[in-house]
Amino acid sequence: MTLPSYNLDGHKLHHHPDAVARWQKGENIYPLYVEFSPVGKCNHRCTFCAYDYLGYQDRKLDTARTVQVLRDLGKGGTKSCLFAGEGEPLLHPDLPEFARVAAESGIDVGVFSNSALLTEKKAEALLPHLTFLRCSLNGGDRETYAKVHQVKPEQFDLVLKNLEKAVELKRKHGWKVTLGVQFVMLPDNIHSVVGLTKRLAGIGVDYLALKPYVLHPDQVTLRWEGNFGLEEVEPVFREAEQSATPAFQVIARRDSFRKYGTRTYGKCLALPFFAFILSDGNVYTCGPFYGNDAHIYGNIHEQSFPEIWEGVRRKKAVDYVENRLDCATCMPNCRPDAANRFLWELKNPPQHVNFI
Repeated sequence: MTLPSYNLDGHKLHHHPDAVARWQKGENIYPLYVEFSPVGKCNHRCTFCAYDYLGYQDRKLDTARTVQVLRDLGKGGTKSCLFAGEGEPLLHPDLPEFARVAAESGIDVGVFSNSALLTEKKAEALLPHLTFLRCSLNGGDRETYAKVHQVKPEQFDLVLKNLEKAVELKRKHGWKVTLGVQFVMLPDNIHSVVGLTKRLAGIGVDYLALKPYVLHPDQVTLRWEGNFGLEEVEPVFREAEQSATPAFQVIARRDSFRKYGTRTYGKCLALPFFAFILSDGNVYTCGPFYGNDAHIYGNIHEQSFPEIWEGVRRKKAVDYVENRLDCATCMPNCRPDAANRFLWELKNPPQHVNFI
């Protein structure tokens, strides 16, 4: 049996050759991937949260405007959207509506969530429209989970219960949604990885992904300037992988640890393929620059997405990134990182490219 490949450490641009070819010709393409932050507030206070500096503001995307954006994105050729961001997406009352509209517009839909609010009712409304739901679960027992997520220990039990119900509903209805779990490896939780892996294998989720902590320059709660080297986490990976089954993968993101903080490109070239929309409606070059005016293309509460994407302000922001930003100072392992490695080589090919 061949297990599905999620390629969490890589990119998938080579599966979109038409868009890449148009980019190479200098054409203005619609983003293939758009990340939405539906709300600013969050029901957890995870110690590793990269966006804690935004203050978990009580704000949300306007439903009518967001629905129109999703329809415009579908018409423009956007292939995927992710609901994640600086808050907990399930706090937006119309998240299932967003997912439904996006799916009907031909867009694959993903959600990152701590899943504490994934009640059976919300799961039934949301999961049929998703390509995947990835639960952020960063402790393998009640005490560790409570310490990292800064919530009561009972929340750990609740999340596992919600995942069990989601798996049950998926199997009952034959939904195609992938149910995954993501674990950020920290000094406070690494001891609990193996125990969590065994529990998740029993619950029946599709995978557990183990990834490194990534420091945002403006982060407040946790400022761990170092990180685990691959050699430090390898023994944990190997023990955790022993719990894998034909139906449950343990995805040890070794490449993310191996390449942490290193770049093989001199400029950020991937912006045309990505867009990021904050809970205040501002459209950004990249998630790590939320709150930075130089990286704002426009606001969906004030303009349509086509107007923003074709607008002068976006051109200025892209020019700033391509010609003035030193990407060596950017947040390590940023979302466009793998795409940038690929695009940089296309723009700067090696010698003798015909010798394949």
